[in-house]
Amino acid sequence: AEAFYKRALEADPNAAHVLSGYAVFLCLNRGDLAKAATYFRKLLEFAPDKPSYIINAAAFFLIQGEKEEGKALLEKAA
Repeated sequence: AEAFYKRALEADPNAAHVLSGYAVFLCLNRGDLAKAATYFRKLLEFAPDKPSYIINAAAFFLIQGEKEEGKALLEKAA
């Protein structure tokens, strides 16, 4: 799966659905939380208004203890 995400991001580094999937993959499958955070933040740069992406990123940041960032994202999604 990781090779797919890397190839897809090489083809289109701003593809929101790929950024989202890769961030989740990194978090859940690789345990690479720092890299996942980077991809969630990049995702929000390219899809700042899509509620599902905002909520996923907010949940990630809240779980990681980044309460201010997570709370701000939840408020934005509301």
